[in-house]
Amino acid sequence: GAFFPQAPKKSKRGAVMSSSPVWGWPLLALWWPAVVGGCRWVMYVGSEEMDAAGLLVRPAHNLMTMGTERAAAHTPGARSSPRWNASEFGCRNVDENLDGWGVSWYVDGSAYPRRVRSAEAVASGGRPHGELLRLVRGVDPLIPYMATNNSCVSDLPDARRGPLRSRAIVGHVRAASTGGLDKRNSHPFVFNTLAWVHNGAIAAFDDIKERFALPPEVRSLVAGETDSELAGAVFVDRLNGFPLGHYTLDHLRAAMRTTLKAITETNEDFDDANSLNFGVTDGRALVAARYRSNPRQDPPTLYYKLTPGPGIIVASEPLDTDPAALLHWTLLGKDRLLSFSPAAGLLVECVDPTSPACAPDLPAAERHPDGSLLLAP
Repeated sequence: GAFFPQAPKKSKRGAVMSSSPVWGWPLLALWWPAVVGGCRWVMYVGSEEMDAAGLLVRPAHNLMTMGTERAAAHTPGARSSPRWNASEFGCRNVDENLDGWGVSWYVDGSAYPRRVRSAEAVASGGRPHGELLRLVRGVDPLIPYMATNNSCVSDLPDARRGPLRSRAIVGHVRAASTGGLDKRNSHPFVFNTLAWVHNGAIAAFDDIKERFALPPEVRSLVAGETDSELAGAVFVDRLNGFPLGHYTLDHLRAAMRTTLKAITETNEDFDDANSLNFGVTDGRALVAARYRSNPRQDPPTLYYKLTPGPGIIVASEPLDTDPAALLHWTLLGKDRLLSFSPAAGLLVECVDPTSPACAPDLPAAERHPDGSLLLAP
């Protein structure tokens, strides 16, 4: 029969491993897409407090199942895209994200997010990381958080008691593409009052990272080595009002658009494409993008679901697996921008309204005429 090379697999600590003979690796390297971007994230913003365990730990498909070994990513509806390509899909929606994790949340009365990060796997032996369990259950860890506009104060105890609840929560599991296994490279990244996450990769990052002309006061906020954190710095440099923290949804949307444009233009002389699934919140609103710079290719998946309150959950993969529950989830279309606040509601639009690459949203599940429910392909 015909020989189809297998994709290189990532180890549990992010290293690329080959199951092919050594002599076959050069050919495989030519065949396999050069930019492999992993990670998975979940973000909630709403007028009502969300139980962190109910968002990150207890769902049928939670942050741990997104991070640990599984047969494949949970991506209902993705195959309905006319750009579906099975050989490329796995490298943008990896099944292991074990190179670190992090959680950010907001406390009423404070504009600055709290944050816990780790360079360790989010779960081991089927159990969540102990620090994550202590966090959501209310056993107080030491919590680094942004205390002023331009400095990070660490090792400050949180006075909260009881299970973690918040009107804005962000969770992330990492599959390293750039930057070592260091908690400084784990998401979420904090810029003043903003929490920032990324799923994907900036193409040719090592070659182009010095091309971004960031002012020293913004560049100094980048503590790690990742393309994701630098992208957050590019965002805040384009955010009207930063670092004062008084942002409208229009400000956040405009900064997201110009960030996507700036990154794409900075490395357009390279052949590889960018996968830029960004999410940002100030604790009151959120903006998310699902974007890939090649018009013929899909980005990693990104879904959303409205909740009572009103509120919204945006996640790389739906938190539900039952078809009836998946009726409430929608796959954000390629090159689309989502924004939400409890006051303004939901707005989904094209990153570039003139681009033919912008694609409609897709359902995660479908109800057939006979009343039966099926996962969307």
